[in-house]
Amino acid sequence: MTNWSGTPWVFGKEAFAGLDPNDRQVLADWLATAKPGEVKTICDFTPRPWHLAALEVVIGVFESGRPLASWLLVRYQSCWVLATVDDDAVSEVCDSLTEALGLISGPLPC
Repeated sequence: MTNWSGTPWVFGKEAFAGLDPNDRQVLADWLATAKPGEVKTICDFTPRPWHLAALEVVIGVFESGRPLASWLLVRYQSCWVLATVDDDAVSEVCDSLTEALGLISGPLPC
């Protein structure tokens, strides 16, 4: 699987283990269609020591040319939110990963 520029995305057995097969496919499809210059890579931050047991999945989304994640996708109690790192905005609760990913290109409804 590759992104728009042909760069391979690797979904190993360990990476994104908190996603069910449907959400893994949603994420892979979204990455494959990410526009040039918008998304460089993603990182599964779930294994980090967050000290919040209720966080089920934390995914960092990195823009091209930026060393830190621009967005964090967080699943909590089977719902998703999107946090923008630059302005500390957090979206309203989304019912699906697809809905949360759709917020990345537009303004967040806070």
